[in-house]
Amino acid sequence: MEFTYESLVAMILGAGALGNAAFGIVQVLKFAPLRLAGFGQIENLLRGPLMEAVQSTLGTNSIDVLRAQYRQGRGAGRLGQTLRQGIRIGLTKSSAHGLAHAVGGVVDSERLKDVATALAESGTLDDAQRGVLARYELAADARVDASLALAEASYTQYVRLWAAVVAVVLATIATFLVAMQQGGPDSLSLYIKGLIVGVAAIPLAPISHDLVKGFNSARGAVVGRLQRTQS
Repeated sequence: MEFTYESLVAMILGAGALGNAAFGIVQVLKFAPLRLAGFGQIENLLRGPLMEAVQSTLGTNSIDVLRAQYRQGRGAGRLGQTLRQGIRIGLTKSSAHGLAHAVGGVVDSERLKDVATALAESGTLDDAQRGVLARYELAADARVDASLALAEASYTQYVRLWAAVVAVVLATIATFLVAMQQGGPDSLSLYIKGLIVGVAAIPLAPISHDLVKGFNSARGAVVGRLQRTQS
């Protein structure tokens, strides 16, 4: 097959379409390991007093509950709210020191313990205690948000990896079918082109149309320049 500008454009558009199809296939299948991809980032960042507060709030099978909510919508679902509420409710006299250190020491551990004691005994706080509680909750929320962001990034990378595998497999199957029809010495070059399309599918998926538009604009400008020069 002769390499031309038209064949280059066709390969870019084909790779982009293949990448989008591979993403769609992976997202629809959502097999078990994929649905939990990235959840470990949440466990790692909130490990220690913060996760212990959540577990004490949710009780038995708390991790199973968190994983179920993660599978349902990850950071966009109910998981973030569950984590935040768990950290708030899990603040007790016994957990105050650990939680104060877990949020980076932005609140004094003794003052946070006084807040937990007041909440447990009377349920009312003075202005200073409300300020301590607000700082603690803000710092805890920031860590929850960070854990969800890291989990989403890890999930996206995992999806891209599997989508790349699917794209290469689909490109190889399609190339094999075309080669079976064409045969001859050109089959090797056909397999190479098919492999290139499969490998390039995922990076090109979101930008293939814009890339072709850019090529067309650049080509039009060059052709117009040449025509003016020749005239």
